[in-house]
Amino acid sequence: MTLAWKKLSDKRITINRYRSLRKKRFRLPTGVVGDFYTNNTPDIVSALVVTTDKRVVLVKQFRPGIERMLLEVPGGAIESGEKPRSAVAREVLEETGYRGRVQPLGKGHSDAWSEGWWYHHLVTDAIFVQPPKHDRFELIEVVVVPMKKFLQMIQQGAVVDSRTVYRGLLKLGILKVKKTK
Repeated sequence: MTLAWKKLSDKRITINRYRSLRKKRFRLPTGVVGDFYTNNTPDIVSALVVTTDKRVVLVKQFRPGIERMLLEVPGGAIESGEKPRSAVAREVLEETGYRGRVQPLGKGHSDAWSEGWWYHHLVTDAIFVQPPKHDRFELIEVVVVPMKKFLQMIQQGAVVDSRTVYRGLLKLGILKVKKTK
């Protein structure tokens, strides 16, 4: 039996500047026809930001989807025509006021129901250069913690964005992958 699904239609449903859905109708290999809704989000960037004195820069902000404050790594949407590396430098500066050396860590999808790419970065040697510049819907608290405390916060589940954090800690050599035979 083939596993190919045939797309019959694809309609964009715009919600706002940053959010839209796609209603996709597929015919499954079994002949069943169904509608599926996916998140048509823009490509996004995020970064694990480490200062020159080995502290981690985080952002704390309210997230309407889960209706609570979250402690996250800085990041956001890639603007039209912008490269991921430039976008993450801009987002880190806007959200935190920090600037540093940007290193790409790879990309992936945030989940199986989202279409945009998520570009992960590590920003090292970060220094504070200006006050953050938030837009009118961003009420962000910048939180800077020592690396040791940050690692404890991860173990306690206090920090989200685990994919970016995981990749960044691997790159820094703090997290090691055990080789198997």
